Amino acid sequence: MEFNRFTSTDALIVYSVYRPLNVEEVVGFKDIILFYDYINHDVLSYEELNERVNRLQAIGWLEVKQDGLRTTQKYHQWRSETFKNKKPPSVQKEIKEITTCLQLNGSVLPTTACAVVSLDRANFEKARQQYLSR
Repeated sequence: MEFNRFTSTDALIVYSVYRPLNVEEVVGFKDIILFYDYINHDVLSYEELNERVNRLQAIGWLEVKQDGLRTTQKYHQWRSETFKNKKPPSVQKEIKEITTCLQLNGSVLPTTACAVVSLDRANFEKARQQYLSR
């Protein structure tokens, strides 16, 4: 797995999953697709999301649940240390900060001991079709 290949797309996926008011919330695939399309003007494919989630999961920033994703305590800790005592940044600034961290530190962030879990393709494709048919 190539950790030095993190891009703003990885950061955008983490950002789309982050929920500051409910850190335990699982974010559904449809919401991730919607936010990604809103920012990037593109609809994620299963392969693209799965590859990026695998990398982010390996460094301990995302957890895969049956119907979606959730950011981990490790990500929340990094975020609170990075943005402490600061006004919340704009979406673009925060994505840039996440991207910078991943690109500079992605290869040295300790990987988790847990196995990387692939996304549920059927649930993802169902959410994608629902989004596209709106």
